[in-house]
Formats: sequence, C-alpha cells, structure tokens
Amino acid sequence: GLVFVLVTGAMLYALIHRLVTRLHEARSSLLASEQQLRVIFDHTSLLIGLLKPEGTLIKANRAALEFANATPGEVNGKPFWETPWWNHSAELQAKLRLALETACGGQPARFEATLRDARGKFRNFDISITPIKDESGQIVFLVSEGYEVTVRKQAEADLNRLMTAIEQTPESVVITDIKGRILYVNPVFEQVTGYSRAEAIG
Repeated sequence: GLVFVLVTGAMLYALIHRLVTRLHEARSSLLASEQQLRVIFDHTSLLIGLLKPEGTLIKANRAALEFANATPGEVNGKPFWETPWWNHSAELQAKLRLALETACGGQPARFEATLRDARGKFRNFDISITPIKDESGQIVFLVSEGYEVTVRKQAEADLNRLMTAIEQTPESVVITDIKGRILYVNPVFEQVTGYSRAEAIG
C-alpha cells in the first residue's frame, strides 16, 4: 500500500536547513581545494600551461609568465606554439605540435627543448605534455610542464669535455673509488701496463 508521511512546518524547516548547511560546507570545501591548487599552480618553479585539447592555451602559471615576461592577456587563447616560449624557432614549434598531437591521441609526450627567456638567454627544459580525461575517457585538457635542466646539461657537457681530455692525454690516468677499486683507465694506461680496460676495471 501507500505510505503517507506528515511533514510539519518545523520538520520541513529543519530538513531545508540541513540541506543548505551541507551545500554550504561542500562549497566551502571546494573553494578551499581550488585555493590550494591555485597556490601550487602559481608557486612552483615548473613552467605550467593548461591547454584545450586542440592546443589553445587557457592559462599559464606565474613561473611561465615571468620566464617569457608575458601577461595572461598576451598568451591566453592563443595556439600554444605561437606563444613567446616557442615562437623563436620553427623547429621547436614543429616538435611541440607533434607532442600535442601525441597527447591529444591519449598518450603522454616528452621531449627536451631549448627555450629563450625574456632576457634572450637560452635555457634547457625537459617538457612533458599530459592528457587529462573526464570520467567517460574524453580528453578535456592537456597539461604542459617544463622542468629546467640547464645545470644538468652544463654538468654533462663539462664532464664530456673532461673525459675527452683524459682519453686524449699522453699520460696514464686511473680513476678509483674510495676503497681503491679501479673505475676507469685511459688508453695510455692500457698501452703502458698491457692490461685492457675490461681487465683493469673493478
């Protein structure tokens, strides 16, 4: 049968009050989460851009804007490859567009890029483009992140120059660990001692 429930004015008021309170709490929680995300977005040293799936820039974080000395009005709404981070090199723009196509197809993309900052200085970055999907699996955003690797690249270049010099020196060179185990020998060591590199190392 049918069940009838008598709701008094006081009960209805209490129910509405409870619903409004819960909505207010949920809204406050959502606002707090948005504020936390905004703080992270704008206070990281990563260069971050939020893009539409076709590659239009929606928003860039503070670090990215400062890097290019750009304002949101100058870059938001533009194709990402036409923004100041990329428009100094047609080759770099092509590399970015290929990465965007990969990400728009559902796969993350990653590549190294040399970007020019607002002072004209070239700096090395590890760039990743990540697709963001909704509950149905549709790609709704792309996120671009740039992590600076200039110091690492410089250290690698310095090490390569040092190793080239050691390989070509007319002196015998041996590198050991703290316990005296051989980690490296140069070609002259092999000639002088008669030991091959494979025999000496370790």
